[in-house]
Amino acid sequence: MLLDAQISLLEQSLGNSLKTAEMGEVKNAVGNSYDSLMKLLALKDAGGLAASKETFLVGLNQMSGLAEEDSYVGYETLERLRTQREELLAAGGVSRVYRAEQSGYFYSQTDGYEDIFTMSAAEGLTAKSFWDLIEQEPTRTSEGAYAFGKLAYSSEWMLVLPVEWDERDYFEIGNTYEAEFFKNNETVIPLTLENMVEDEARSTVLLVFRADRLPENFTFDRSQSVRLTVARVSGIYVPKDVVTRLGGSRGVYVLRGNVVHFRYIDILYAGEDYYLVRSGVEDEEFDYLQVNDLIILNGKNMFDGRVLD
Repeated sequence: MLLDAQISLLEQSLGNSLKTAEMGEVKNAVGNSYDSLMKLLALKDAGGLAASKETFLVGLNQMSGLAEEDSYVGYETLERLRTQREELLAAGGVSRVYRAEQSGYFYSQTDGYEDIFTMSAAEGLTAKSFWDLIEQEPTRTSEGAYAFGKLAYSSEWMLVLPVEWDERDYFEIGNTYEAEFFKNNETVIPLTLENMVEDEARSTVLLVFRADRLPENFTFDRSQSVRLTVARVSGIYVPKDVVTRLGGSRGVYVLRGNVVHFRYIDILYAGEDYYLVRSGVEDEEFDYLQVNDLIILNGKNMFDGRVLD
């Protein structure tokens, strides 16, 4: 209900956190929320938009409350909305109380897949059952509408990610991987790989992950965009346009004092416009690029031993 949503928003804005908040911290939080909103709009991602918008509005309300102190009109608005809700219910509105058998995490958003994409379905996943699941239509109540909410009894949830057949060697059951949900507030969550289901017919492997985090303002859409970190490589960042060849080997020119020296490079990774090269290489015959070397980024007629004015 829209009225309930408005009341909840104001309650978050005017809670005990407002009394202890500092204007500088609130301004920084509002700035970060605004940046997240702009990124979501630029990506045309509506998944995390509602949560980001709510966080942004709460921050703006808190800024107003701190600026106006006790005269902040939000307190009056909150009481007026509460009174309006009571009047609507007293005038014939229907109110029902439902009590769960046990405590848990309540979500007001439902999509009709609550009885389809279950934990047991993920735990017993096969290639056939996965593709059958995603073809199913959402279920509805007898009145033709979705449920008004759902209750999760655990913080655990599961994610199934199809990858190409030749990418399966990057993964090992039992390992934990850092997953960035870059279209969902750029949230980073550790995922533990529980199973790898091979689908030879589609040359695909289904990675079944388990998570135990429920981040604030995270939108649990059924379909997510995820970036997984499978390995990390460290080295020296070198722009491609400064790399040259000497005697068939690649390297860069560096400056020590006012003297130009050639330094060989051992390339670990090639990006679109840069190389990541190995640091700390020791060689008795050749001098390799080191961390503190000053790379010459522009200049003509460079050669080893040249003295620069």
